[in-house]
Amino acid sequence: MKKRYRIANRKKFITSTALLLFLSFCILSVPLRLVQANGMQEKQYREIVVKPGDTVWAIAESQNQDCDVRETVFEIFETNHLSNHIIKPGQTILVPVKLTK
Repeated sequence: MKKRYRIANRKKFITSTALLLFLSFCILSVPLRLVQANGMQEKQYREIVVKPGDTVWAIAESQNQDCDVRETVFEIFETNHLSNHIIKPGQTILVPVKLTK
């Protein structure tokens, strides 16, 4: 025979259950709201083969004309783990593609 549980205080049980469900919802929805608030999207990149005379700045200007070139240059440095401005012809670098909404 199974042991049956009895709810001693129905009002307290319902309040506790509702509070638990509400807190669970809040905790689970926070990461979703952070992603939406920060506008985080999976970044997309374009592979560019460096030609003689190319610079990081020139590549950033040519690939993303509608945004701040400094941000694009910074992202190129970060994405490709460049420690200085020197890039060599034939080298392949990833350039972030700005997505329009």
